[in-house]
Amino acid sequence: MGNTRKTVYNNICSPEKLAQVNPENIQLGNDFLEYLTSIDRAKTTIESYKHDLDVIWVLILELLNNKFFVELSKRDIVKLQNYCLNTLCWSPARMRRVKSTMSSLSNYIENMLDDDTLETGVKENKRKIGRIVTWLLDFYLSFLVTIGALICIPYA
Repeated sequence: MGNTRKTVYNNICSPEKLAQVNPENIQLGNDFLEYLTSIDRAKTTIESYKHDLDVIWVLILELLNNKFFVELSKRDIVKLQNYCLNTLCWSPARMRRVKSTMSSLSNYIENMLDDDTLETGVKENKRKIGRIVTWLLDFYLSFLVTIGALICIPYA
């Protein structure tokens, strides 16, 4: 009957894994979710972000030695993306959603956190996050252009 799509379910998060996540990441995520509440985001939106953050934290735990989010490099982001697409078999839609969460968190770090409350190393990483956000957006746009080009190829 042709190619049928299958939904792949990955049970990435568990209470045991979340208990091992870097406490700085948990605190950063909680602060971000509080911010979303303060700007009147829908409860369902915040719940979606919470779920995505839990997945991100566990992936960072397992793949990137539990790094603090602001210390991630472009190479780390590519490693996460590659793992999600090729090992977990995420759909492009799922990947876009998680990257969107990471991008929103990065924007929050860059635009909302007060430099006076951050340690010197984190201040430097905050500037790096701004560059990563720009890179993520460029990468995402090139991905969409590539997909669009594939969809628009005329059949012979």
